Amino acid sequence: MGALDVSRDLSDVRDIVRGHYLALTQGEPGEVYNLGSEQERTTRALLEALISLTKLDVRIVQDPERLRPSEVARVVADCRKLRARTGWRAKIPFEQSLRDLLDYWRGQVAVKKPCKTDS
Repeated sequence: MGALDVSRDLSDVRDIVRGHYLALTQGEPGEVYNLGSEQERTTRALLEALISLTKLDVRIVQDPERLRPSEVARVVADCRKLRARTGWRAKIPFEQSLRDLLDYWRGQVAVKKPCKTDS
């Protein structure tokens, strides 16, 4: 894992799609609107939250080889402009997004059938 203490604005795609729709239908043509949760979380916090939803014993290790010298330390959206225009704001809690994502992938793994090899 690379940088663990950088922070990002992690957003649920369902919120973002809703925001795109509102920007398209109610926004001013040619204007730029930011979309995001407006909350920042570190990579470490993301991993810890995801691991907490499992029964796995996982150790997080930072790999110095994966660190980027030009890494941006903090990225967080300012969505006031779109909110003023449309009332939009992200609604789906971060923890719900993680649970839904993990449940989706658990379902994908559960339906996979073993590959048959030709003899």
